[in-house]
Amino acid sequence: MPSNAPSSKHLVTGDELPPVRDKSILLFGMGYCPFAQRVQLTMLAKGVQFDTINCNLDQKPEFFTKRNPKQGCVPTIDRNGQVVWESEVICNLLEEWYPDVPLYPKDPYSKAKDQLVVSMFNNKVIPSFYKVLLLRGHENEDVVSQYVEEFTKNMTEYANELETRGTKFYAGNDKPGMVDYLCWPWVEKTIFVDRMKAVVDSIPVLKAYVDEMLQQNIVKDNLVKKEHYLGFAKSYAEGKRIYDF
Repeated sequence: MPSNAPSSKHLVTGDELPPVRDKSILLFGMGYCPFAQRVQLTMLAKGVQFDTINCNLDQKPEFFTKRNPKQGCVPTIDRNGQVVWESEVICNLLEEWYPDVPLYPKDPYSKAKDQLVVSMFNNKVIPSFYKVLLLRGHENEDVVSQYVEEFTKNMTEYANELETRGTKFYAGNDKPGMVDYLCWPWVEKTIFVDRMKAVVDSIPVLKAYVDEMLQQNIVKDNLVKKEHYLGFAKSYAEGKRIYDF
């Protein structure tokens, strides 16, 4: 099984755990889940061996619920019986487990500033992202304008931080860091939706950032397929999730 399998079949109740490589971290995810993608990017950046097992969240396989019986949420990882869930908790744990490739700055204050960027992104950008993504075309024009305006405001605030830093990536000029990887799964998908892409394209520093990120091997080799992601989002909005296309 490859280290990253965003288009692999989503396993359901009754399915057995597929063969995995010896010494791999098991990442239980869902192919269209940006939170699981955070963990994938972090492990790829650190060179950690892992196997992704995608799960149907409406018919969860027993091998998954056995590991995470209370939450049953993705992402969940299992490293030799050490089971942890919640994307940021996992990524911060990976930073401790695999310190040879640090993704946070060493300086505590700089690290805190990166975490504040992620906090703002979590609290503002992500909710406004989903409001625009899940528009189905029959909404009142005022509602659409309100959602797009809110998304524009939040993305502008996010972009202003990069402009203030004056660097190619939020983590600096050399390469992306944790602050980039924790936000990228949503930024990536803005290019899938015309309304959101127009916002990104209208903010020069943000458009340049997206172009730079798309040149990074870890990012470009692990892009979610546009048609699959939008197909899943449509099915989600209609109340019946389709996992495999």
